[in-house]
Amino acid sequence: MNNDKQHREDTLYKQWADGMYVMLEDLDGDYELALVEDSLRDSVYLSSETYFYVGRDEDCIGVQDGDSGVWWSRDCHLKLTRAQALYIATGDTEI
Repeated sequence: MNNDKQHREDTLYKQWADGMYVMLEDLDGDYELALVEDSLRDSVYLSSETYFYVGRDEDCIGVQDGDSGVWWSRDCHLKLTRAQALYIATGDTEI
């Protein structure tokens, strides 16, 4: 894929929306997970409860039914790439 097309794809989404998620296994370590968590905490989707505990079956992080947190991907709708999720979190594509 050429660089312009890849950049457009990576920067397609500017903010979190209901149903968006990224697979936990796609994030490169705790640092990237923390970036995504922080951006979700700063979003309008954070409720008064904390949903970022990764249990046995949860495999993604994102927004489901108006709440941000860690979920099962089968319940979410729009899978983001690692680059797309990090762009929403940081505004940078060079992480």
